[in-house]
Amino acid sequence: MSRCLWLCVQGTQAEAAIKKYGDKEIHWSMQGMLRLMPAAIMRLFQPTLDNIKNAISQVLSSPDVAGELTPPLIVCLTL
Repeated sequence: MSRCLWLCVQGTQAEAAIKKYGDKEIHWSMQGMLRLMPAAIMRLFQPTLDNIKNAISQVLSSPDVAGELTPPLIVCLTL
């Protein structure tokens, strides 16, 4: 998403590029700010969150730490 938007912005005004990009969840506000709807923010951060979740799962499933963490900590890490 971000690379495509960057290519659209290159050589034009940000507002015009955002309109050209055509995502209904990304807007340019009247105050001159980029506005992202919650779904757009989730799309932006979901790959990173998935990677963090996978890394934590790998650590927790390691025999070196199995049983070392208390359940409340595990619940906090999986949110």
